[in-house]
Amino acid sequence: MRRLAKGLGIDSDNTSIIVEELRRVDYRVLVKTVYNKSIMGDFIPYDAHPFAPSVEAEGPTAFITERAFKLLDEGKFAKVPHIIGHTTEEGSFAYDYIHSGTTNLHLYETSPEILIPSSMNIPRDSACSKKTLDEVKTFYFHNKTVTDPFSWTKYMSQDLFTRGIAKTAQLLAKKADVYYYILSYNGSRPMSYHGE
Repeated sequence: MRRLAKGLGIDSDNTSIIVEELRRVDYRVLVKTVYNKSIMGDFIPYDAHPFAPSVEAEGPTAFITERAFKLLDEGKFAKVPHIIGHTTEEGSFAYDYIHSGTTNLHLYETSPEILIPSSMNIPRDSACSKKTLDEVKTFYFHNKTVTDPFSWTKYMSQDLFTRGIAKTAQLLAKKADVYYYILSYNGSRPMSYHGE
């Protein structure tokens, strides 16, 4: 966040000030800046996306005041039937990042620890980190190079989409009917570029 702020001319180390200043920036400028390598460094499509719904402070105009997982876990959602699911190729958005040069998969060969999503909170260079890397490389990349775009599709699909969607469906199903689908179809236009 600090790199993004500095790239936009916000000179502060105070998180509250940075957040307030970033709220004043047009969203199109934010999206364009977050993909600017000279400001943000190499784009890691595997890691958490920098922009997502925010938890707001309680107030009359607040929309989301608690984390989504907590709301789902406590059953604080509309008790109506839910249709939820995913495709087998959710991670295919990364093809465009790879082919356009927005990201360089060789970065994962030289710094394999970035294969572990920051959301897992696994300390770098720990025994757990090494074991996790070994498991990921074995399961998704068959102990070969981690630069194969097709293996990336499976890897990104699982971490960025499937795991969260399946957990959401599991929590919803405790209080409501859930209709879960998995779509497996490779069409002629399976890719898009997020952040246009």
